[in-house]
Amino acid sequence: MRGEKTKPDDKIARDVIKKKEGWDLEPHICVKCFGRIVSKPLPDGQMLYRCTICGRESTGDSPKVACCCGMKIKRAGKHGTKSGSLIDAGVRCIPNPAPSAEWPNEIVASEIVRA
Repeated sequence: MRGEKTKPDDKIARDVIKKKEGWDLEPHICVKCFGRIVSKPLPDGQMLYRCTICGRESTGDSPKVACCCGMKIKRAGKHGTKSGSLIDAGVRCIPNPAPSAEWPNEIVASEIVRA
């Protein structure tokens, strides 16, 4: 019906993807293009993470190697210059708090509030 919010059954979507090629749909988005991330285990015990839009691939122990949760920025140095060290940008992949027609994405990147 018009105006009625519907949410796809995430379990069904995950089952379809897993059966097709052995990929799991992750609740994370790509750090480069904001596409959804899928994963599958590799023979060496690592996980392969792949963006469903741009195809960027990374291997590691967690989705942070490919998603916005792992976003880094350069630390500010003396007098506002940038030093060489990278720090956590404070961005995390979260469920969209207010899906709408203009912003229907299920997972979004958002800055976390630091105390």
